[in-house]
Amino acid sequence: MKTFRTNSPQRGFTLIELMIAMLIGVFLMAGVIQIFISAKQAYRLQENLSRLQENGRFSMDFLTKGIRMAGYMGCSSSAKSTTVMVDPTKISVASLSLKAISGLDNVANNWSAKACGTNECVAGTDVINFMTSGSCGGKLVGNMSSDNANIQIDANNTCDVEKDEVVIISDCSSSDVFGASSASSGDGKQTIAHANNINIANKLSKAYAEDAEIFSPKLMSYFIRSGTGGVPALWSFDSTDAGSTPQELIEGIENMQVLYGVDTDVTRDYVPNYYVDASKVPATITGTTDEGWTRVVSVRINLLAVTIDNNLTDSPQSYFYNGTTTAPPQIPVLKTDTSQYCQGYTGTLPSTCRLANDLRIHRVFSSTIAVRNRLP
Repeated sequence: MKTFRTNSPQRGFTLIELMIAMLIGVFLMAGVIQIFISAKQAYRLQENLSRLQENGRFSMDFLTKGIRMAGYMGCSSSAKSTTVMVDPTKISVASLSLKAISGLDNVANNWSAKACGTNECVAGTDVINFMTSGSCGGKLVGNMSSDNANIQIDANNTCDVEKDEVVIISDCSSSDVFGASSASSGDGKQTIAHANNINIANKLSKAYAEDAEIFSPKLMSYFIRSGTGGVPALWSFDSTDAGSTPQELIEGIENMQVLYGVDTDVTRDYVPNYYVDASKVPATITGTTDEGWTRVVSVRINLLAVTIDNNLTDSPQSYFYNGTTTAPPQIPVLKTDTSQYCQGYTGTLPSTCRLANDLRIHRVFSSTIAVRNRLP
């Protein structure tokens, strides 16, 4: 017969003890999960703020560099020492050759078919254009024998001069803007002609020497357009190149407003008398024959940058931009991704989108930049 000892020690846990242990474990796990979620949200917030700062800074760097170089035509960048030889009826870009800076105010979403694609530009934003050029290795390989002689430059250059393109030749005393009637290479040099079939005359202002250099001008436009990720971005476009396509530069730039500092004194003192948007730059300066855009000596840029991700704050955060305090509206987002704009959104909400609160963070970046080539 098997006997049991009544005073044997108890083994295992009771049901009540197990339930208490499980409850304590649940509380501990909930605390760990909460700490993890808080840490992850803090990481998302810091990462987005860092990207926001970088996007704003890089966008301003792009614009600042371009504005400072506006009107550059070699070491002689003054319009007074520049001769325009291009026939504007033969080369359409000729009228832009000396307009160092210009802009558009409060554009529509389709202000340019090439720049905006299928109405993808952000309506109500501004566009800034500036003509610039840079060294491309187009040094003359010899003195011109006369002012109507062909120009010969080292073939090892990146100027990419082609027939019917606008070209600048410059030294430190004068510049000429002309159309290349032909451009051919051979024997380690490139020969560029400036015949009167696309120019007012075939003679330049002088016969340039070996200290001169060839430049290819570019009319660059900077504007706001929906980015490839669905978020508004800063874009650029080269209007002087027929084969050029818009380039997305920096994502997360929601708005750009531009003011132009105009020197309206009859005798230039190169100090802006007021700042106005592009639509209010005067056609001519009172008391002079100067076009208003030629008197723009500085530019004030205001960018509105936004975080790429949504749901970073508990409630929509108002922001002060362009003189107005704005409460973020609801935004269209993809049903499968609540952190992004719905791609292709142009006002009518597609069936693949829904509206959600804008819980992103906005920051304003402002800078006033001098147009260096307009200063004495």
